[in-house]
Amino acid sequence: MDQVSYGCGSGYDICGLRSMEITDSATGLAIDFANHPFLNYNSATRTLIARSFSVLDADVTLNLSQKLVDYPDVAAHVSQVQITVVDACPSTTLDTFSDFSLTTGELLSPVPSLTLANVQDEQSRLLGNVDGVTTCGPRVYTILADGTWPASVTITQSGPDGRTFTAFSSVVGDALNSPYTVQVEVSLLNYPLVPPQTATATLTVLRCAVTAVTPITSLTSFGLATYKIFDPAQVIPFDYD
Repeated sequence: MDQVSYGCGSGYDICGLRSMEITDSATGLAIDFANHPFLNYNSATRTLIARSFSVLDADVTLNLSQKLVDYPDVAAHVSQVQITVVDACPSTTLDTFSDFSLTTGELLSPVPSLTLANVQDEQSRLLGNVDGVTTCGPRVYTILADGTWPASVTITQSGPDGRTFTAFSSVVGDALNSPYTVQVEVSLLNYPLVPPQTATATLTVLRCAVTAVTPITSLTSFGLATYKIFDPAQVIPFDYD
């Protein structure tokens, strides 16, 4: 505000519009916010906004020069502000990783799969585009070793961050010991010191079952034939259409 306008009440109305020029105190050059690596400026609300956290532990000191638009001879008011971009992700916390279930069948084809929603973290919900994921970067999903599973039962990973899980049973009889459980861990790829979260994956294998039989429509007639079996390995031929 200015003294004349302040004396009249509001502090702004009498002497009219203000302009704001923001320069880099180190170079004296105006800040090009359209191309600045980590800052943006909203002139309507006169606020500085962090546009990106890809440049971390960086800082800049800005000179803020305010002038009266209609009174250029009035000395500008200059103040300084220092902006530092600090990486908050090392102190973030991953959300709870919920247990999940998979179901497959013995020798089942096509093989079913399940894609999990990405586990969010605290700082990614507060910073950047606040989607719960982007700011602190990709997640890594890892199936922890479990020696109780038979080799014929497998879970594979694919897709974004390895969070699409596909289960397969390759042997008739895998259903006898079903369900199977295994631990799955999620961690932050770029922040290995952030404690991971663990969930239990439960795999149910359904028994192989006959669901339909194609009926025989007709038999080929061979007439009456007599066979004498002398060898247990002897085969008696017959055929049908």
